[in-house]
Amino acid sequence: MKEELKTRKSVAIVTGIIIIGAIIIGALFLIPRARAKGTIVVTPLVDEETGKRVGKVAGGYPRVIIDGEDRGHVTDEGQLRISDLEPESHELIVVIPTYGEYRKIVSVKAGETKQVQLDVDMPNPEFRIGVEADVSVWHIPPDELADISVTLTNIGDIDSLGTSVLVLVYKEGDLSTPIATRIIDFGSLAPRQRAGQSWTKTWEGADFIYGPKEIIAVAVFDGYPFTPQNKEVLSRISVPQSKVEDLSNSMLSYLERHPEKVVNTTSKILLAWFG
Repeated sequence: MKEELKTRKSVAIVTGIIIIGAIIIGALFLIPRARAKGTIVVTPLVDEETGKRVGKVAGGYPRVIIDGEDRGHVTDEGQLRISDLEPESHELIVVIPTYGEYRKIVSVKAGETKQVQLDVDMPNPEFRIGVEADVSVWHIPPDELADISVTLTNIGDIDSLGTSVLVLVYKEGDLSTPIATRIIDFGSLAPRQRAGQSWTKTWEGADFIYGPKEIIAVAVFDGYPFTPQNKEVLSRISVPQSKVEDLSNSMLSYLERHPEKVVNTTSKILLAWFG
């Protein structure tokens, strides 16, 4: 009798353990399983024309919006990591203060870290140059001087910054060495569409050996961070094509030898022929 009771008790215990185990396993199946999330890394924001990273700008840092939610701003290097995203497609918007916004649809899988690089077209100043030389006031031999006037027009989308021009005067017989140089400061120039005007400044009494032809070379420098480098593009007024290469090489060589004069990005070069 005692052996029978012991056997029944053992069977009951085993049965109870099996039932409890089944309940626990069943409960595990009923608990909703957490879905693995995805991560998007914006790295980095890059300006299309200059290749420079877009971090802090005049209006603040670019902010990143995911599906209508502000997820923070990029670093000075133009980067931002956004975690805990559902594995699906998301609308990513980068808002650059005072400049505009850029949109992109990004799909991310569970557990995936997706690198997203955005090329943005930052606005920048762009310059039109005019130059004149007036020898009528100074044409009194043996001194040969001229008033050289430079006119700048900002035909870009944004104010220029710390704009200046380097003026070099060459004589026809020697295109290797300028006979006179001057830096003229223009400061900040508003876009023509807003300002409705151009700006002219004059270098009075510049050395100008009138008789042979003189060539004035003008390089425009600008300090706005997204002004494109443009050393190769030459505008010319009456300068023979045969002289352009020698003149451009001479001017670029001069800039390399005098880095203290290259105060900012070289934005435009103009060659003008007088005499």
